[in-house]
Amino acid sequence: MPNFTIRGFETTNILRNGQRNAGGVGRSMVEMANVDSVEVLKGPAAMLYGRLDPGGMINVITNKPLDTAYYSLQQQFGSYNMYRTTLDATGPINKDKTLMYRLNYSYFDAASYQNNAPHSDSNFVAPSLTWRPNDKFETNINFEYRNANPFFQGGVPVSGNRPVTVPITNYLQGLSSDKTNIDRKLADFNWSYKFNDTWKIRNGVTATFDDINFKQSYFASNFDPVNGTIGLTPSVTKRTSQGYNSFLDLTGEFETYGVGHKVLLGTDHYLLDYKDLGFTAGWGIVANQNIYNPTSIAWLDPYTSNASLLQAAQQQVPDYTQAGTASWNGVYLQDQLKIMEKFHLLLGGRYDWAETNGGFSLDPETPAFSLTRATVKDQKFSPRAGLLYDVTNWLSVYGNYVESLGNAGGYGAVTFTFPDGAHGIPLHASASSSYEGGLKVQAFDKRLLSTLAFFEIDKTNMATRDLSSSNQFAMVNAGKARSRGIEFDITGAITKDLSLIGSYAYTDARFTSNNDGLQGNALANVPKNSGSIWAKYQLLPEHLSVGLGGNFRGARQGDNANTFIMPGYATMDTYIAYNFKVMGRSKLTTQLNVNNILDKRYFINSNNYDATPTLGVMPGQPLMVMGSVRLEY
Repeated sequence: MPNFTIRGFETTNILRNGQRNAGGVGRSMVEMANVDSVEVLKGPAAMLYGRLDPGGMINVITNKPLDTAYYSLQQQFGSYNMYRTTLDATGPINKDKTLMYRLNYSYFDAASYQNNAPHSDSNFVAPSLTWRPNDKFETNINFEYRNANPFFQGGVPVSGNRPVTVPITNYLQGLSSDKTNIDRKLADFNWSYKFNDTWKIRNGVTATFDDINFKQSYFASNFDPVNGTIGLTPSVTKRTSQGYNSFLDLTGEFETYGVGHKVLLGTDHYLLDYKDLGFTAGWGIVANQNIYNPTSIAWLDPYTSNASLLQAAQQQVPDYTQAGTASWNGVYLQDQLKIMEKFHLLLGGRYDWAETNGGFSLDPETPAFSLTRATVKDQKFSPRAGLLYDVTNWLSVYGNYVESLGNAGGYGAVTFTFPDGAHGIPLHASASSSYEGGLKVQAFDKRLLSTLAFFEIDKTNMATRDLSSSNQFAMVNAGKARSRGIEFDITGAITKDLSLIGSYAYTDARFTSNNDGLQGNALANVPKNSGSIWAKYQLLPEHLSVGLGGNFRGARQGDNANTFIMPGYATMDTYIAYNFKVMGRSKLTTQLNVNNILDKRYFINSNNYDATPTLGVMPGQPLMVMGSVRLEY
């Protein structure tokens, strides 16, 4: 899977309506059928949303029921036997329109562009209700159910200091039964009450229940670039998890001595409890592949079969049980002050109490509650301050400073030992501080907005290898990294028919301290130069539109040791859409998208979370054509 990098740091921070997406396997759990919009918040967003990676976060905002009837049915189809059907229906239930519903549904099925690779499919349904008896009170109830069988594409190994030259359409892992099943249930309840025009209280609770059966093969570290042979190692895990989020906040506006105040006071709670059952580590190589002439190798699930290619390897590894809990409580306070007409000051802070524990047993029958667990605790006050001055009605200057408590990563000193010798004490959380300053410009009667930002982020307490231990897997909190850069973003309408979205970033992200001797090394997967641009033109108002855009990323290091280079690339995408009225109020929209229209060969990222990133360089998708037909009423 591609990783998201924001301001030099990889992030798994994908929130749902401002709440952490508890459990699951991150990006693969995001279903777009009921999504209204997606926000990318950079830098100081962490103060309000809890323990986040310092670069920023992605916030997915879901649809809400409407008090006006609306129905939509869309069919998409494209390259590699891709089919996707979506349904959206909403409207009032009663005559006075105080009770409203919405139903979103999606079915997806697609093969991979890689030959002999497993296909992916998913079913998703999301009903929701909104009750708004008056203009002060509102409550929402949302449910989501998703059953998905995603295929996590494997990468290619490295030869010398570059990804090996093989057709990216070859599925090199070759174990044709690689497949993960994800079964997710989500329930979300929230309400709000307006005391008056200036004061409002909100409260919400989200519960997530995941059952994940993960089965994937990986490259072993015996790659021979001359004859192309490499070993395959399987990984099988069953995970069950329960995640809970809750929040309560109060917002209000008032004035003191001519100074306007917008205050936010709140608290939030997060809990994730999980249990893993598997026999992943220690299997070793169960088959060999030739990357220059790959073949499809069948293997059976050892949970359901006693006769398979892996039978001998399975006998070498005892089953295990692993369980853990991550939780935190946070409180936050923020005040936006308006001093005179042009001067704006933001002051705030957040305090977090976090706890992580984990346990492990070689006996798969051991109940999770009886495991001997190691626990670490963290707490931190994170201040936030910001300043904005309106120089003119179209130009503003700003600056801010923020600290945050991040996510934990890795495992520390020995209390219990995995079959492969890795250790099991969860590490303490990382921490960060961030400075940012820049300009905000509004042009063309404020239709076009642009921002120029200068930033510096320091991340400390990162997981790094424990050189005092003889075990290569032992980790301690000793790493530090710094990311500095410049960003330029532009969005809006140049004319009534032409709109534009563009960005450019220069990012210098490096280790400033690390036990492995990585000081001065560039962080993996972070290009110094990157950007994108997308233009949309309305050829016939309300009927025909076209779009053209591109993305580019400069060369970047493939691993933190800087042993190989990920080549830079540029891709182009385009689309054309036509809509017309049918049967009164109904509208039919046809659209054709072509991604990577130049069919460029490129690589998105390396799997730097793996101990051997040189074996997992992820290719990008070749030319992809997708058509769609959508009927709206």
